[in-house]
Amino acid sequence: MWDGAIRGGYGFGGKYEGVQYVDFLRRMQRLANYAISQIEKECGVSREYAIESLKCDGHTLAKALDEYNYVKFTLNDDSVWKKEYEL
Repeated sequence: MWDGAIRGGYGFGGKYEGVQYVDFLRRMQRLANYAISQIEKECGVSREYAIESLKCDGHTLAKALDEYNYVKFTLNDDSVWKKEYEL
């Protein structure tokens, strides 16, 4: 779920260590909860609906986060960064 670019993007550069991965997973949980709460608040929908709306093509929420990180850090897609700073 993370490559060198993603590790670096979250400040975990250098060698891979299990403790870092646990911290990364906690960050992903916070990111997911933030996205869910924003959809709930902005769209006035239930938590369950918000979670389902973040999933794509039958994938899990974890896969959605994986794709987000891949585009943001591995592909270094500026559109992801711009959208984040608009929020």
